[in-house]
Amino acid sequence: MKNPKSIIGGLIFVTVAFAVVLASPRVLNAPLAYAGPQPTAITACGIYDAGNYVLANNIDGVPQNQVCITFSGKKTSHSATTFNMNGNHIYCSPPGTGINGVSLQGYAAIEAVGSGPGPKDGITITNGIVAWCQVGIRLMGTGWDTLSGMELVDNGSALYVDSPNNTVTNNWVHSNGSGIDLYNFTATFQNNKVQYNCGGVYIDSGGYATYDKKGNVTGYVYQQIINNDASNNGPYAQNVWAFICGSGNAYGFWVPVEDPTQPLVTAYNSIQGNTATGNDGVDAEDDHGNCSANNWGTITANNFGVKNPACIN
Repeated sequence: MKNPKSIIGGLIFVTVAFAVVLASPRVLNAPLAYAGPQPTAITACGIYDAGNYVLANNIDGVPQNQVCITFSGKKTSHSATTFNMNGNHIYCSPPGTGINGVSLQGYAAIEAVGSGPGPKDGITITNGIVAWCQVGIRLMGTGWDTLSGMELVDNGSALYVDSPNNTVTNNWVHSNGSGIDLYNFTATFQNNKVQYNCGGVYIDSGGYATYDKKGNVTGYVYQQIINNDASNNGPYAQNVWAFICGSGNAYGFWVPVEDPTQPLVTAYNSIQGNTATGNDGVDAEDDHGNCSANNWGTITANNFGVKNPACIN
């Protein structure tokens, strides 16, 4: 298969209302106003600083080669950035205006550039739609980001994951030129639907070994690819990018071996309980040519149609 070289950071703000009940008489007072920091409402592109944000309105007509919103973590502890899109959308080209070119190179509508040392410094993006962009979302920098509850549709490339230790769950990725490209260790990739793209989930990453003080391997941390549906990818009518897909080139889940001298780069994946059927090409492929480099369905069986190699479970 041809490698789809696509180029493609956040806790949901919770308002807590306090109710005070008087002992005598028993009268419930009106809720007190929340005294904590309120999220900053975004009404346009161009936000860069770490903080707590909510998208206040839809953003339409973002230029194709422009980053709309970049969230950068700070190199200080506990500087997590939250971005709740509040059910709104970012459109690079409003529907009906067509797609500005077919190049999959360019900037993303949202870029998460983490720079903190751990999970408390991550960037969370949630609850919105990104559409009609050359690249939908890029997760970059030091990672520890969360992407959840998003719809990525009609983008040249939907999601590009280049940073480690991210959590990607409960997203709907459909009708894009390419679906999801995992280029670094993803702690959890779970319950995502990846459908009607030219390609589904490209797993150019894997787990890693752990060592003791003497340098001996003590075990392995597996990349978790769990309970996702990557079905019906290919040049179908539901995909506005169908004209660039090519016949028979689509896939559901694909684990490549980019460099035969370093095959462990894409080893130690735990691929469990996933579904991939009806893809115009192959539903599940592991270019290692065996079922020992990665754990395919030995804990919870996958539901795959066309498989290469056939031992994939």
